[in-house]
Amino acid sequence: MKEPITNAMKEEHNRIDIILDEFKSSLKNNSKDIQENWDRLEWNIKKHFFTEEKVIFSTFTLEGREDKNQDLLKEHEEIIEIIKDINEKKLNGIEEELTKLENKLKEHSEFENETFYPELDKTLTEEEKKNVIERAKEIIRG
Repeated sequence: MKEPITNAMKEEHNRIDIILDEFKSSLKNNSKDIQENWDRLEWNIKKHFFTEEKVIFSTFTLEGREDKNQDLLKEHEEIIEIIKDINEKKLNGIEEELTKLENKLKEHSEFENETFYPELDKTLTEEEKKNVIERAKEIIRG
């Protein structure tokens, strides 16, 4: 089997976690690049969601698991709302929202990594998986 979708998306989740840690570090140290790190984090989360929604969710629905696609889309909306809340505060006093964001991202990634993507890997043909991974990487890496 070629590279599983699960591995490719776990790598992407890990990359977002690293960007989140960099943002938190710049916030903690009151560094001059707080806004730049936030913009990078926001952009990468939105790009990740776009990839999932346009490449994966819109293309493949696991039979009998249509509700999971809807749950994941709802989680995307909730995370985007948290991002909007942080933006409205202009990065001041965002500890509560940042904790919500971290927790929601972790919960979301764990479900995708442990359940959703492994199910896709079992269900899709090698050609379908290859197409998903190629399209996802094209968007993620630019």
